[in-house]
Amino acid sequence: MQRELETDLRRLGTMAFGRLKHCGPLVKRFHAMRERIEREPKPERIWNVYDWLLTPFMLWPLHFEEMAKDLLAQMGDGRKRALDEDLELLLEILPPPPPGRQEIAEFERDVETGEYDRMLKQHAKFDEGDRALREDAGLRELWGRIKARFDVTKFQNARGVVRRRVSGERNFREGWKFNWTDERSRFQELLDALCYRWNLYGMEKDNPLLLKVTVNPTAHGTLIFIPRNISFDPKRDLDWKLIGRLHRCRVKAKQGPKLSSIRMEKLDEAGEARRLWQEAGRKGKKGEARYDYVRERMKRDPRADEKWLWRLLRKTNIGNRTT
Repeated sequence: MQRELETDLRRLGTMAFGRLKHCGPLVKRFHAMRERIEREPKPERIWNVYDWLLTPFMLWPLHFEEMAKDLLAQMGDGRKRALDEDLELLLEILPPPPPGRQEIAEFERDVETGEYDRMLKQHAKFDEGDRALREDAGLRELWGRIKARFDVTKFQNARGVVRRRVSGERNFREGWKFNWTDERSRFQELLDALCYRWNLYGMEKDNPLLLKVTVNPTAHGTLIFIPRNISFDPKRDLDWKLIGRLHRCRVKAKQGPKLSSIRMEKLDEAGEARRLWQEAGRKGKKGEARYDYVRERMKRDPRADEKWLWRLLRKTNIGNRTT
């Protein structure tokens, strides 16, 4: 894989959520430490973390910005020692970034601005609910009372947005605890209740932000969120072709009943090859005699190139002729 500093910095500059600001300095440090990295026993494991820094944030299964900082700190502390064993294990477990990163990166820019329109076929339901919210006197009155008690500007982001706490998969919420001990916590509890009552994800200054149908790729899958106040029509409301393309861009192999059946048969065949290979080894057979032992019992043509066996053994992590 080509890793060029200026090219990768330009790439970060096109990505959402301020990736150049957050990850640009780390990318520069990786390149500055290239010689040190190449002295590691397995430098590609180090560079794999670098590759994750260039992967869309939506696909991160770990906080790679913080991980990269810790990794580079260990490598650059001036002491001649190996990385700690737990970090080495983490680097070994960590797979490369998934395919489809460019398509996800383009979609991520839409997510950054809260735009999901190209996933939706019909906008009338959202537009109707949004208009009703802006004309809701009860919502305006309660929001006014909250603002009278709290300096809301202290909790807003740069756009003037305050958001409810996020609920995760199966409604699990990390740190979900009622807290009435300080001003920020009280404001958050009130905002969460307000957002639940009116189906909001937050307030932008004095404008209520209505929940909408969203589709989000994540590190572990694709999440489709349907607000409880939406009368959902799956055929008419969503562009399933576009959603399917967004999801499938990360899938390495085609799937289906026939393809899955064929692959499972191949796994069974690989398992049998493994069993016979090990059995031949226990019987003291080596080289061509060991190969012939497996070939005969698997009823393979003696004229066949022996590569078929090595391909099967690789599927079971025995693809070494001396094993």
